[in-house]
Amino acid sequence: YHLNLASALMANGKPAEAEASCRRCLRIAPRHVTAWNVLGNSLVAQSRHDEAFACFERVLQRQPDDAEALCNLGSLRFLRGELAEAERLQRRAVELNPRLFQAWSNLGAILRALGRRDEAVSCLQQALTLQPHSIEVLVNLGNVHHQQGDHVTALDYLQQALARDGEHAGAWNALGVVLQELTEYAQAADCFRRALEKRAECAAYGSNYLYCLNLFDDWSPEEVG
Repeated sequence: YHLNLASALMANGKPAEAEASCRRCLRIAPRHVTAWNVLGNSLVAQSRHDEAFACFERVLQRQPDDAEALCNLGSLRFLRGELAEAERLQRRAVELNPRLFQAWSNLGAILRALGRRDEAVSCLQQALTLQPHSIEVLVNLGNVHHQQGDHVTALDYLQQALARDGEHAGAWNALGVVLQELTEYAQAADCFRRALEKRAECAAYGSNYLYCLNLFDDWSPEEVG
């Protein structure tokens, strides 16, 4: 019961409550591998990376070939900027479980960060095969194709992402970047504005919006409001 509740709480964006539920589960079953993995993910979501690291390491000490723990630890290494080790862990995870969506998605993001874009596309396509409606993967594919100079494909993936989730700030921002490069300044500014509406605290979105407004004349000061 406690573990199912923790998973549901994580899915609903309540990591602190998920942590409490995991800890109740572990008091009953202290060797429960899945509970340690979910606890680690709840701690990552709260930016408590050292504690999360200990959770994933605890799983791997007992089960060195636990693909989910390898994937989770790889994600944490990626967050810490340890790209080579993050790649190694994700590759081991997909070797052990070729149907582990999150590991393929993470591996694609890591390879993109390493500048290995063709490999990144291949991994992200594999992830998309496993979860065809993943917003995360569609946005990453859009970003990689944009970096490769393929604006048409980038637009297609980003528009697919927004068709599935019109509230995704990152997708709106990424779409704005592509449209700005295509000199579609009015459309780009609208995308940046939408991104900023959804995540007003993001300074990068605000900077993108103001920069784009300065690229064309057909705007009024009220738009900045």
